[in-house]
Amino acid sequence: LLRVHELANSMLKPPLAFSQKGQLVAVGLFRVFQGADILARQAMFENDSQRADRILSDMIRWSRMLRHAQPNMMQWGVSRYGWKIAFNTLLEDLPAHPGKLDEIERLMTENRAETAELAECLKMEAQWWKDQGGIKAMLDEPDAHYFTIFLKPPFNELSVADLRALPYDAEADFKRCIQHMLGTLDCLRKNVPVKEWPMFQIEAGGRTLDHYRKRPNGLGDLFYEQDTRETEAGFWNSALGYDRLLEACLRWLKTERKGEIVSVDLFKEFIDPVDGAPLSIDIEKRT
Repeated sequence: LLRVHELANSMLKPPLAFSQKGQLVAVGLFRVFQGADILARQAMFENDSQRADRILSDMIRWSRMLRHAQPNMMQWGVSRYGWKIAFNTLLEDLPAHPGKLDEIERLMTENRAETAELAECLKMEAQWWKDQGGIKAMLDEPDAHYFTIFLKPPFNELSVADLRALPYDAEADFKRCIQHMLGTLDCLRKNVPVKEWPMFQIEAGGRTLDHYRKRPNGLGDLFYEQDTRETEAGFWNSALGYDRLLEACLRWLKTERKGEIVSVDLFKEFIDPVDGAPLSIDIEKRT
C-alpha cells in the first residue's frame, strides 16, 4: 500500500484529464483511496499524527484534482469518494485530537461540491454517452447483460438480444440526453430538491415490449421511461447530501465544544437537498 501511495503521489499531478473511453481507471482510483485510508488509520494507531495528516492531505488533494479533471458522473463519484473517506477518518480521530476541529471545518469549506464542477461533470457525461455511440453501441460491450438490472419489472428480465432487436434512433436519443442534462443543470442552479427533478417524475407504467417495438426509438424510449433511476439518485444523494450532513455534524461538535446545549433548533436552516425537508435530527442517538 505504501508503494501504491508513492506511485499515486508521483502520477497524480496537474494537468490531469480522465479518458472518456475507459471506466476501469475509476475502479483503480477507488482502490488507491481505500489503501491510503488504511495507511492513515495505521499511522493513527501508531500515534503518528504527522504521518496520518500527510496521508489524508494527499487523499484530499488527489480528490480535488480529479474532480476537476473532466470526469463523467461515475468518475466524479469515485474522485469524491477520496474526499469522503478522508473526512470520515478525520472525524473518527477527532476525540483523540479535539484541537483539529477548526482545521476540519476549513478543509470542508475548501472542498464543497460546487455547481460549476457538477455542471462540467454533466457535460462530460453527455460527451461520454456520445463517444460510446449511444445505447445500441453499448450493447456490444462484454458486460451489456448488466444493463437491465436497473430497469423496472418486467423489463429487467430482458436479454441483450431482446434489446438489440428494438428500433433505435441515435440522433433523437442524443438530443434527449442533452435536454436531460440541461434540465438537471437548471434544477441544480435553482436548488430544486432532487426528488422533484423531472427525471424522477416519469410515469410510464403498463407498457409492454411490443409497445417499444412499434416506436422509431423504441430502445432509447425504453431505457428513458423504464429506468428506476437508482444509479442517478445515488449519485446526486451523495454529491449534494454529504456536504449538508457534514456541515450539520460540525455545527453540533462546535456547539458542544463551547459547552452549550445541542438542540434541534440549531439545525432548522439545514434543508436536505434530496427531499427538500429539514434534516432529521435525533439528539439522544447523536444522529
